Amino acid sequence: MKFALPFLLALAPGAAMAAPKGAPKKLEARSGGFYESCPENNLYYSTLNSKCKGTWTSIDLNHVIGNRQGNLVWSAGFFYSCGNISKPGTQCSLQYDNLSCYCSASDGTVYWTSISLNTHLAYENGKLFYN
Repeated sequence: MKFALPFLLALAPGAAMAAPKGAPKKLEARSGGFYESCPENNLYYSTLNSKCKGTWTSIDLNHVIGNRQGNLVWSAGFFYSCGNISKPGTQCSLQYDNLSCYCSASDGTVYWTSISLNTHLAYENGKLFYN
């Protein structure tokens, strides 16, 4: 069940709403899909380093991923309660486009949870970005 919740929460931020008539246009959210351009990745603390089309670039995931009751979600600040828990072997890991971590809930329970980075991370013009 812990794996389903981050997936469902990750879908909610991308839901589009119609702007009122006459409202200024906003930039449309681009789809994620960074992994197609950036198949070589590593994680250093909360920083994702990716080789995209032959060039290395990075993004601090702590600014875009959070921890909600032991689940990784698209928010901010996950690194303070995930992956750096003072227990051996509790670091976060990266496999393909999935970030997995042990994350603490407010009651102190620790959960193993994952989130697909491909959902909201994209690569364009030499940079990784959240959309």
